[in-house]
Amino acid sequence: MSSTLNLRSHFSGGLATSFARLIANLIQLAIFVLGARLLGPAEFGIFAIVASGAFIAAMLAGGGCKEYILSSRQSKKDVSEVLMLAALLALIVALIAGSVAALIYLILGYQNISLLVALFAIWILISPYATAQSAILIRNGRLKAVAFSEIAGELIGLVIAVMMLYADFGAASLVCGRIFAQGTQVLICNYITGSLPTARLTRPVITEFANFSFLILSTRIIGQGRNALTVFLIGAFFSPAGVGFYRAAQRLAGAAQELLSAPAIAVTWSLFRRISDRHDDINCPDAKADLQKVLEWTVPLLVGIAAPIYIGVSIMSDEILMILLGEAWIPAAPILSILSIAALAYAPIYPSEPLLGVTKNLKHLPRLMLINSIASICLLLPATQYSLVTVAWAQLAFSIVVLVNYILLQKKVVGINWKRIIQKCSFLVPIVLAMSAVAVLLRDGAAAYGWHPIYSLVVTAAVAAALYIASVAIVRARSLSIVIRALRRV
Repeated sequence: MSSTLNLRSHFSGGLATSFARLIANLIQLAIFVLGARLLGPAEFGIFAIVASGAFIAAMLAGGGCKEYILSSRQSKKDVSEVLMLAALLALIVALIAGSVAALIYLILGYQNISLLVALFAIWILISPYATAQSAILIRNGRLKAVAFSEIAGELIGLVIAVMMLYADFGAASLVCGRIFAQGTQVLICNYITGSLPTARLTRPVITEFANFSFLILSTRIIGQGRNALTVFLIGAFFSPAGVGFYRAAQRLAGAAQELLSAPAIAVTWSLFRRISDRHDDINCPDAKADLQKVLEWTVPLLVGIAAPIYIGVSIMSDEILMILLGEAWIPAAPILSILSIAALAYAPIYPSEPLLGVTKNLKHLPRLMLINSIASICLLLPATQYSLVTVAWAQLAFSIVVLVNYILLQKKVVGINWKRIIQKCSFLVPIVLAMSAVAVLLRDGAAAYGWHPIYSLVVTAAVAAALYIASVAIVRARSLSIVIRALRRV
């Protein structure tokens, strides 16, 4: 009975998190679309360059507090100490970012860029604490509360961003929207958890957190540094408008990716933690068998959801850009098509960090990220000598390298049998190929008859989706009925 309740809880929490990510992505997409239309490729490209640096600073400020809270078995007092450490780190990094903003204004005289950096400093001050509070809720299995706080924050951020964009505040509007969204989430999460920072820090918690943070930060900074390097190189070899085109394509491709990855990571953290709680040794054969079973149904589910979405975006990239951003952004269409396929390669490895976290194998991530980053640079540098489309192809090749490396790491350090997982996913291949062929034929037919992009997109998506869902339902009728019955009991 308890296991049934746990399953229902995970389904319910996963659905709530998915819904929250859907709403958050739609809101962020709306802000992005409106901002891109009003700012134009060049100003949006400058914003993207500044934002890339700010995201790295925010990672430093976070110190891996979310992952530490989720992967360790701390007491409430220890969690309060982690909150204080997160707040202190955020304050230090925010002050550094504010100083950089002042130097940009005083030495270079770039008032707009200085303002963006200063606003991002405020966001950096808030973001790590908000992340830590949401981690406490996830740790306690309160995924619905996380979903509520995220939706409320995004709605507030949307209102602020839209008002400021129409008031002609430019790129600063996008940052202010994020500040208010994150601030709202902090207030709600803090109210629900009741957890507050403590001024009394103990050496064991500081030492353990520092060691853990080193692993997480070295991993994340290498990864985010690679993304920032891509943006900086595009800006150097092409132009701010080139950065705008590339980031627009990346953002649209990433919208679906975020929708799927966030609930996948949250749910797998929760599932893996419960397995860890049931076993004294998470690396014992029984625990590893439980982890294998979870991956054998979560990975096919993730790939099954991701494949039609990413491939659909790839096929309909021209129509999507024309509808959302306008004709000025059409040069980004081939980039969007390629990056969408690249995003599909990441779907099977969304549970990787939770898996490595609960099995105490995060120490392997920095080396893996370093290897991946070297591969990325080797692929990226030659590509920048040609075109933005070539850069996108380099990103696709890199995504395959990342997928293979994560599979090899999980097999080596955790003992995951990926051959069995791949076999579970194999039934999707003919279904995805058939869906793609139908979608291409419908798109080309609509173009030949001169249909409006909206009609072409709606008809193609509806028919292809119906074919895909029907095919999966027929091939996996038994599995689908089990999922439906579980969802009805939620």
